[in-house]
Amino acid sequence: MYLDVDPGCRIAREEIFGPVLAVVRAGDLDEALAIASASEYGMSASVFTRDVRGGAHFARRKQAGVVHVNKEMAPAELQVPSAA
Repeated sequence: MYLDVDPGCRIAREEIFGPVLAVVRAGDLDEALAIASASEYGMSASVFTRDVRGGAHFARRKQAGVVHVNKEMAPAELQVPSAA
């Protein structure tokens, strides 16, 4: 697990396959959307927030195949084994 990852780092910009978690903190919703949109990849996205309206705003604005709010991406990824 990598905490406080700089959005410009490779691990934040590219799809890294493996048991890896990179946490990129954002100061506000607009910054989170900008960080998430900076990657050329966009199959799926997740945002974790206490602000339900902000999470819905993120989901509407983020261009990705699947967008989750307060939920990890794995259950929607058909190629990933379910934990259940």
